[in-house]
Amino acid sequence: MQCWREEASFRFQIFVVVLVIITLVVLRPPLIWIALIVLISSLVLSAELFNSAMERLADAFGSMANPQIKAAKDMAAGAVLLLALTAAVLGLFLLLVILQGDV
Repeated sequence: MQCWREEASFRFQIFVVVLVIITLVVLRPPLIWIALIVLISSLVLSAELFNSAMERLADAFGSMANPQIKAAKDMAAGAVLLLALTAAVLGLFLLLVILQGDV
């Protein structure tokens, strides 16, 4: 996969997902939490793939000197950041639930 070879952020996100999966195996939360974590993790990885594809297309058709291309690339990166932050918050909620003994 080209994204794996060329995008350090994608490789980092895969590493984080592997750590999350290991954590889920160790903590064994209820199935609904596993589904939520898998869903948000998949969304983050999908957004990174779309972001990388959009950046390639933008680079092929224009330069960063074009303010519209820069804005589009910034918005796509912002979408990835928003999903990654949402995933982190969801993970913190899961840890809080587990620490409180509500699972």
